[in-house]
Amino acid sequence: MIRYAIEHDVILKDPCKEVICKVDDQMLRKDVLSLEEIQALINCHYENENPMVRRAFIFCLYCGLRFCDVKDLTYKNVDYSNKLLKFEQNGEDRAAYGEQLLKKLEKRLNTKGLNERRFREFRRLYLVYPQLKERGF
Repeated sequence: MIRYAIEHDVILKDPCKEVICKVDDQMLRKDVLSLEEIQALINCHYENENPMVRRAFIFCLYCGLRFCDVKDLTYKNVDYSNKLLKFEQNGEDRAAYGEQLLKKLEKRLNTKGLNERRFREFRRLYLVYPQLKERGF
């Protein structure tokens, strides 16, 4: 990816040119459950089990997500066009993305009067008057 960016003049030089990656044999390694272990967990039942929690747990077994991420999963986490699930940590990822997006939009449009501050005002207006979106404003 870096080579591609250099070749297409996105960046001037390789920022990783002199970086040396050392492999530590003592690093923490994650064990992966075998299919037999997954099947044994699926076949396990207990008294008064919650069927919703059970389905979420089985989903976790198959996809590798943490239960805390799955229990908060909503449609906004699903990127259907790219077939991805996206998660944010306490809204920080989305906030940082929004900040960058407004700055990039200002630079791309390069139009007098359309700046980051004005975009924030538009956003507040749409939050206060959501019916404007329905009318195409």
